[in-house]
Amino acid sequence: MRYYALVFKLLKHNTFILFVICYLMVTFNFHFNKVIFGQTQETLNQNSLVELTAKKVGKYIWKSNELGFNPLLNLKSNENYTFLISSFQNDTVKHQLKIEPREGGEHLAESEEIESGSSSQFTFNTGIPQILKYYCEYHPRSMTGIINVTSAI
Repeated sequence: MRYYALVFKLLKHNTFILFVICYLMVTFNFHFNKVIFGQTQETLNQNSLVELTAKKVGKYIWKSNELGFNPLLNLKSNENYTFLISSFQNDTVKHQLKIEPREGGEHLAESEEIESGSSSQFTFNTGIPQILKYYCEYHPRSMTGIINVTSAI
């Protein structure tokens, strides 16, 4: 009987609901972070290709077939990754992917400009563990994402 009284009190004060929501957020975040590019961490090290496609869904965004729109990219430090960017057919604007430190600064890598069904690729060494950002030179507010470079993968 005491158990039901405790649950009732928690429900009455919304503490229980808040606890359940927090628990679910932590659980889902843990499971989300275990998946990288739709693969397990072991297969990421064998797959060093990062594919991003310019898409227009009201505004321009980067799309990954594995992770969705403007995805968080978890990459291993001191590894080479090939970035392959492409544009959809009949795209009327240019795109160029650039990588730089999250706080700004010099570009660490950049692609060639692409448009209307074309593609470009470049190789990027992640270097030391750090947080980087990637974005389109021509659409920096909508085509942007974070690169988490870590040695823990």
